[in-house]
Amino acid sequence: MSDTKTSSLSGYAIWLMPSANEKLHYQHLINRLSKLYNETICQKDEDEGRTRGSASPSFEPHITLFAFIPLDTPVGEISNTLRQVVARVTGSGLSSLGGGGHFALGLLPAQSGRSYFQSVLAPVQPTAELLSLYDQTVAAFPPASPSSSPDEKKKKKGGYFPHLSLFYGDCSLAKRDEIAAIANGEDPCLGSGQATVTINELGIVKCAGEVEEWQLVESIVL
Repeated sequence: MSDTKTSSLSGYAIWLMPSANEKLHYQHLINRLSKLYNETICQKDEDEGRTRGSASPSFEPHITLFAFIPLDTPVGEISNTLRQVVARVTGSGLSSLGGGGHFALGLLPAQSGRSYFQSVLAPVQPTAELLSLYDQTVAAFPPASPSSSPDEKKKKKGGYFPHLSLFYGDCSLAKRDEIAAIANGEDPCLGSGQATVTINELGIVKCAGEVEEWQLVESIVL
């Protein structure tokens, strides 16, 4: 997600959704890290007289492709636009997306980030398929702000940092490093940089309010 510092957002996001087995695997890891932080690290702060950090929420495994589309945009309009984007990318000669209806992305080891929604994450190794899909998606949706210029839109494209988030939380960099190390230890494949995720659908997600209130409103199969 974006570098927003709070745990509350407003808008529709487009997510790349992992396959069913990978979703279960990373959901377990996300839940484990959230529980560990809430029950162990936060409690330790309280026991040692420090201010207890806010609880870390659980969330669905995903890689954000694009955010945000205004909430007053009809979901059907977003869906139709995304289907056109997929059709264009499919017809562009990127065989792994157009042939099997899916594509694979490699993940680097978990690392700490510097914002709430990038507290601990696994960077994605960009591919031609992913970057083409992203470029086409950015081009298809109008800027969230009417005052955004074409130059600002280009800057947004150049700043894309694809990643699979593993932990959200307001905590120190040292704690984020600790949680990243735990993630890599509990998932040796991820920790060694050999993990991959298979993307076979896009999700339109209503991000309104707190993380627990986010809703997947429609999926588009690639």
